[in-house]
Amino acid sequence: DDVEVVLASVHNVGVALLFASQRLRDDEGVVRAAIHQNGMALEYASTRLRNDRCLVYQALQGSGAAFAFCSEACRADRCLALFAVRKSAEAISHVSSKLLADREFVIEALQQNGSAWQWLPPVFHYDRDPELAKIVSQFWLRRWGPHDDSA
Repeated sequence: DDVEVVLASVHNVGVALLFASQRLRDDEGVVRAAIHQNGMALEYASTRLRNDRCLVYQALQGSGAAFAFCSEACRADRCLALFAVRKSAEAISHVSSKLLADREFVIEALQQNGSAWQWLPPVFHYDRDPELAKIVSQFWLRRWGPHDDSA
């Protein structure tokens, strides 16, 4: 439960937060140091700090995949969700159902990271919305389309 020892540990290996006491997992300075080293350390932060928008944003800067460990309130935050999807396509699978029900959000997320399409619920894979279809086809074209090998 020695804050100096834990700080030294998380500065080197952020996910060492896993071995910290509950008190130190709820210490903003310790958690900030851990997620600065590795955004995925958010998984071991206290529930209170996984609900802290600023700390979640910092974790996402390091790893969009950290979105899986933030609170439900943060998963429903449009700005955080879009930022997470921009950083990691898989983050869209952790977005709140309310945001996923918002077609404008889904389209905006896909415009930022077309790979996120693969992580959407299956209902979207059969959607015939022309705008959604255009974004998905552009994604596949960029990924698997014709390549200029003459260079």
